[in-house]
Amino acid sequence: MLRRYLNLFSLSVSFLFMALPLGFAQESGQVSVTGTVIKNLTAFSWVGLKTSSGHIYKLKAESAEVTATLSKLEEGALISGFGQIDDSSKVASLQSLSFIGLKRLLGFWWTSLGFAEIRTFSEMNFYSQPQPNNRDPATIKTSYQYSISPSTNPSWVIFLSDDQGVYYTSMDFQGASAEMRMYNPETGALIKTIDFTRINH
Repeated sequence: MLRRYLNLFSLSVSFLFMALPLGFAQESGQVSVTGTVIKNLTAFSWVGLKTSSGHIYKLKAESAEVTATLSKLEEGALISGFGQIDDSSKVASLQSLSFIGLKRLLGFWWTSLGFAEIRTFSEMNFYSQPQPNNRDPATIKTSYQYSISPSTNPSWVIFLSDDQGVYYTSMDFQGASAEMRMYNPETGALIKTIDFTRINH
């Protein structure tokens, strides 16, 4: 399972850069769909998608995984996937999701690794102070590329990559706090737990 997700990591990042400017693109009978999530929480609750061109479609999930993922997303999240478009009814039927940009992850955080800056849907930076016995006073910066995978689980599956390799993590949010658990991709053993506390609201 972990190896399958690791292979999808590079594909999903590449897909994002190809799909973002398009909104919709024809692909062998299906349509690739990219846009931001809109949620109407009135009595007629529904989830919609706003494309880069400003068109709005009601989203219809065609699988349990898509349904579970959409239910966890907040307004403003970015999604890319494949499905069908009905322009007459303004409905986008999503059969699968290939990329998720989690809006609630963006911003500035205090973490157990130091200060975290997450400005985009693909990169996060950690800044930490050197150890007391380190003669170099410069702040240490650690950068990761990241990708979020669709999941039916309550936790978000996030893959981090740096020049050392790819790391499998799961992340849970609770108000202004979050917890990320990093696992060894080969053994599944827990490597570390990173606590997040949001700075900006």
